[in-house]
Amino acid sequence: METPGKRRLRMLALLLLLGAMGEAAGCLAGSVAVCKVSSLLGEEALYMLVGLLIYTLGPSGFGLRLVASLVSVSSIVVALKVGLGMPRPPREHWLVEASGPGFPSGHAALSTAFWLVIAFYTRSPVLTAVGVLHVAAVSYSRVVLGVHYPVDVVGGILVAVALCVLCMLFWRRLDTLEYVSLAAAASTPLAGYAAATSPTYMSAVKLLGIDVGLLAAGLLLLPAKNWVLPVLENDKKTRARLAAAIYSFAWLALASMAEKVVAEPSPALIVAGYALFAFNTVVSRPLWSRYLGGKPP
Repeated sequence: METPGKRRLRMLALLLLLGAMGEAAGCLAGSVAVCKVSSLLGEEALYMLVGLLIYTLGPSGFGLRLVASLVSVSSIVVALKVGLGMPRPPREHWLVEASGPGFPSGHAALSTAFWLVIAFYTRSPVLTAVGVLHVAAVSYSRVVLGVHYPVDVVGGILVAVALCVLCMLFWRRLDTLEYVSLAAAASTPLAGYAAATSPTYMSAVKLLGIDVGLLAAGLLLLPAKNWVLPVLENDKKTRARLAAAIYSFAWLALASMAEKVVAEPSPALIVAGYALFAFNTVVSRPLWSRYLGGKPP
C-alpha cells in the first residue's frame, strides 16, 4: 500500500513533469519571457542552493555526493572556459547578462549534471523525463537569449555527461567522505587554474573557495568516518537538520556579504569566505546531529 509520503513525492514528480513540459514548449516556441525564466532556473547558484538544501534537510549522504559532483562539473567547465577562451555571440545580441567566455555553457553543463545524478539516484522515469525536458529548455534558452552559440550548449552537455559517467564509476566504489575528498582534490587545481588565470571571473574564484572547503572538510572527517557515515546515511532528526540548514545559510550570508559589502574585495577574501562556508556546511550536519542527539563522538 502506498504511504502518504510516497504519494506526495509522486504528485510532486508529476507536477515537475508538467512544469518541465510547459517550460520546454515555451522555449522551443521562442518565447523570450519563458527563456529568461528557464535560464534563471539553470543558474549555477540555484543548483548549488538546491544541493545545499538536500544535504542539510534531506538525505545528507546523497546531498553531499550531489554537491561534490556539481562542483566537479563546474570546476572543469570554468577551467575549459578560461583555457579555451572562446567568445560569446556579439554583445548587441544579448537579451540577458552573462560573464566569462562562451564554451562550454555552464548552464547546460550544470543542469545536465544535476538531473543525471538525480536520475541515477532515484531511478525514476518521471524525474528522468523532467531532467531531459529541463536540460533541453535551459540549453535552448541560452541560444535564444543570444549569450551562447549552439556549439557552446552542446559542448556543455557533453562535458557534463562524460564527467558524470566518470563520477558514477566511483560512486559505488567509494563511501561518501572518500567520494567528496577525491572529487574536491581533483577539482581544486582546475578551479585554481581558472581563478589564477582570470581573477575577475567570480564563478572561478567562488568555486575555488568551495573546492578548498569541501576538501578540508572531507579530510577532517575521514578519520572519524566510523561515526560520521552512519549519521550521514541514516540521520532523521528534524531539529538537527534545521540547525544545520540555518548554520549553513548563515555562513553563506557571511560569504556573500564579504563579496558585496567590502569595496573591491580581493579574490583571496572571496576564496576564504566561500571556503569557510563550504567547510562549515559539510561538518555541520554530522556534528549537529550527533550533539543534538545526545551522543557526542
